[in-house]
Amino acid sequence: MDTVESTLCTLDRRIFRALKGTRLQHEYMSLNRRICRAVASTRRYAVNIPGCGTMYLNKVDLVNLYLYYYRTWEPGLSGIAAHALRSGDIFVDVGANIGYYTLLASNIVGAQGQVIAIEASPSVFQTLEQHVQINGRTNIQLFNIVATDVPGEMKIYKGPGDNVGTSSTLPGDRHQFEAQVPALPLDTLLDGVDLSRVKCVKIDVEGGEYQVIAGMSKSIAALPAGVTVLLEVAVAHLRTLDYDLDRLLNPFTNQGFQLFRVENRYDEAFYAHFQGPTITPCTLEDLASDVVVDLMLTRSDPRSRHLT
Repeated sequence: MDTVESTLCTLDRRIFRALKGTRLQHEYMSLNRRICRAVASTRRYAVNIPGCGTMYLNKVDLVNLYLYYYRTWEPGLSGIAAHALRSGDIFVDVGANIGYYTLLASNIVGAQGQVIAIEASPSVFQTLEQHVQINGRTNIQLFNIVATDVPGEMKIYKGPGDNVGTSSTLPGDRHQFEAQVPALPLDTLLDGVDLSRVKCVKIDVEGGEYQVIAGMSKSIAALPAGVTVLLEVAVAHLRTLDYDLDRLLNPFTNQGFQLFRVENRYDEAFYAHFQGPTITPCTLEDLASDVVVDLMLTRSDPRSRHLT
């Protein structure tokens, strides 16, 4: 990044911070995004993200945009993940995207720990790999595969430019076929990993949750008592496939995991006034009418852990 560009980025961020607490802040961010989309800008900016390191971010994609301006992503969920990990632990990131959770966990678990990061989209994986390399992280293992229940290959459909993180094994109205990618159950991938050291698992796979969980039943049974699992569930999509929530979550509930809903929104108020994770116990019946829900699965009540 040259001096002029660096100065403009600094000015951009100062304006954004000066607008904090006003409706104009989110409008300013949205305006920048619209301008970049209008001129088809693919420019990426080197940004230092607290707890992660350097990330190259554009101002079009949703995850990139929020990281560029807010310097965090999904603060409730990422805060829970950070709280669950200590030096020497193992973190499993299924659906790693461009690497925010991966880098955050890598920094926490340190040289004695390990991060296993899985991203199915080859183009997104390339950015993930770049972020790992430029930050010199040697405790991260990267896998450009689909985590599923049956080994083989699966098609990946790339999400639109304004939300590449929605790339999925499922076709969508704004998705385009990207590649045929190797598919492997987590039970196979994690064979040989000391699962007693896995203290947090994050699964965000845009509708592929059932296959991921079906392919990790042995691993779930071997996870330690204090493990935290963060799971995004596309409830509405499951309904279209006649997969019920009970069937999806049985591998966890049969092992004594309890369900908690984690508040996660993408509006200005949530980010600007975030005070800490909001976690509430829930039942399968509570989730039946949801479209998408973020769950925390744990064998103990997380509200006693002082996560704020």
